[in-house]
Amino acid sequence: MRKIMNKAKVMSWYQWTTVGGRVLTRIISFKGTVIQCVKQLQRKTPQYLWDVFVKRKQSGYFDHIKENADDTTVVCQVDYTESYTLQDQDQIQSAHWSKKQVSIFTAYIWMGGSGWDGYSFGFVSNLKKHDKFTVITYLEILIQEIIALMPDVDQIIFFRMVLPLLFVIIWQGVVDSINGTLKRFVWMGVMAGARCSSAKEFVNICRRKTKTILVALVQQAQFDTTEALLKTYFQNIVGVPNIRKQHHINVLNKDVIECALYATCKDKYVFKF
Repeated sequence: MRKIMNKAKVMSWYQWTTVGGRVLTRIISFKGTVIQCVKQLQRKTPQYLWDVFVKRKQSGYFDHIKENADDTTVVCQVDYTESYTLQDQDQIQSAHWSKKQVSIFTAYIWMGGSGWDGYSFGFVSNLKKHDKFTVITYLEILIQEIIALMPDVDQIIFFRMVLPLLFVIIWQGVVDSINGTLKRFVWMGVMAGARCSSAKEFVNICRRKTKTILVALVQQAQFDTTEALLKTYFQNIVGVPNIRKQHHINVLNKDVIECALYATCKDKYVFKF
């Protein structure tokens, strides 16, 4: 603070802003003095350092699990943060059009005892909601795919880094690559004259372009079924305390879980539903 030459100078800066605990999908512009900006950075520094610490712990545990999993274990990294804006070639050249989006759930699985050969997945839908019912639907489909590939699977370990955007981008790695690859395939198809106005057409283009990534369409009815089965259950269940701060959850039994701030943290607590 002592080395700031002109604390009263007016400046502009950008930062991610939260509303109701959720990170906005756009950066907000702020204007104020240099000292106001510095104080804002100071307030965010402790959380930033904690996020760096957790990211390193989780990343180390992720590598450890991949290297030491037995032949009945599957390690799975998932991501559900991306969407794709549908356009055709004429719309790209137009200044005005109605933008539709599809949601993309990506995953990569490593199988223990297989020399760490992996499988890539991309599940696409027209539904833009990112809630617990959509996530459960995608995970159920993914689990069925895993069982089909590895019938004797005994344990599936899921990883997803739920940290500020900077660390998500740095750490995602392979699932982010899958997402980018699918979008690139569709973009190239559109530029070559293909039509892409729905999730179904998105999937069809991807399937023509690649056999390496398993790409599937998820229908609205599948999400509706999940919500119909679980909505009442979720309304009556007790919530896990401070769930947003827990980066490691281990299922001990059908209705018992163990939570921790990160995977190797010694301070853990058991929660029974």
